[in-house]
Amino acid sequence: MYRDILTPYYLLKVFKHQRYLGNEPKKAQNKLLCRLIAEAYQNSPFYRKIFDGIKLTSKDIKETQDLKRLPVINRRQVREALEQGSILNRKYLKGSICRSTSGSSGLPLTVVYDIKSYAYTDAIYVRSLLKQGVRINDRIAYFWYEPFRKRSFWEKMGIFKKFEIIYTENEKLQFSRLEKIKPSVIISFPTLLLPLCERIKNKKVSFKPRIIITHGELLTEDTRKRIEEAFNACVVEQYDSNEFKTIAWQCTEGGNFHINDDSVFIETLNENNEEIKEGELGKIVITGLSNIAMPLIRYSVGDYGIKTNEICRCGIISSMLKSIEGRGDDFIITPEKEIISPRRIGGILEKFESIREYKFLQEEITKFSLFIIPSGKFSNEDEMNIREALSNVLSKGARLFIEKIQSMPRGKTGKIKAIESRVSRYG
Repeated sequence: MYRDILTPYYLLKVFKHQRYLGNEPKKAQNKLLCRLIAEAYQNSPFYRKIFDGIKLTSKDIKETQDLKRLPVINRRQVREALEQGSILNRKYLKGSICRSTSGSSGLPLTVVYDIKSYAYTDAIYVRSLLKQGVRINDRIAYFWYEPFRKRSFWEKMGIFKKFEIIYTENEKLQFSRLEKIKPSVIISFPTLLLPLCERIKNKKVSFKPRIIITHGELLTEDTRKRIEEAFNACVVEQYDSNEFKTIAWQCTEGGNFHINDDSVFIETLNENNEEIKEGELGKIVITGLSNIAMPLIRYSVGDYGIKTNEICRCGIISSMLKSIEGRGDDFIITPEKEIISPRRIGGILEKFESIREYKFLQEEITKFSLFIIPSGKFSNEDEMNIREALSNVLSKGARLFIEKIQSMPRGKTGKIKAIESRVSRYG
């Protein structure tokens, strides 16, 4: 009940933030950061040990630029600190809320939010939806792995109504559910929509979504195009994680991703944890600015992206990401240590109409497996053309095994890693 009261209060607050962030983004961020750092230093043994180890106090971190004085931490370190209870600020655990990550990285993590930060980040999420064009009276079809256990504050008030579509149901049932819901907005992992594209293109449908918001997986341009053509709707992305909830949202006008500067501070760094230039690909390191119960300061989320200093034509001034390129284990590694973006591999495979769904796996430095669910007939010529196209990207001596399968394995929440490497970038 208390959270329900907080949520609309914070929504008003974050819209007010949006107005003044454009004029004083650093001032606003630094105010949030100073509170976070002071609490972490005073009440989190994990961070106190870090600060003491490099002979710093909370007073030494006054602005976001000072964060570079602190080390970058990763999920394994946070998991260990959580197991020991050393990362938690116990002053704020009453009424706290836990969210678990999907574990797609092989290291699932439970994130603890204090009640105020959970309501605050929920308001950030709602603001992001509204900025992307979602209306309060929209009917939202939400693809998920299980029925919703609880309804949000917004749905209790009769707005942002979500109707779940269980992705484990067969396509016919999913399609029937869409026909019944008649959504004006669809929210889904992109690969969950691909099997429905052909069915929708080949059948007259009674619903016409205005916006489709994808999240949770890499969205390639070919996948975006297929979904847009089939559903005849605008497709945009949200960049989110269970550690921080909504991190950034793709602008319908400019195409770049507006970072929620009043919720997170983002750095893009090289492998030596050094700051890189605008427009360069780097690993994404995030400091959450609101969660006092379980602070995550300079936390490497495992994703790679490109920041930009461009000014968006929509008029909203914020930090921006040009693109999110994938997780570290989505990048293919050649024997020459060349890094191949998953977007490049996906861009090749998604041009073949004979492929309905795929999984591209680098098992060893020169061994690759391509698992395919064919779209109709899959001929020897198709296989030969795929091999030829991929040979132009992969190194000489690469061995490619192609196997046709009936269904694509997914994680618990429905995510699929369409491109994955099991080869260490540091081996």
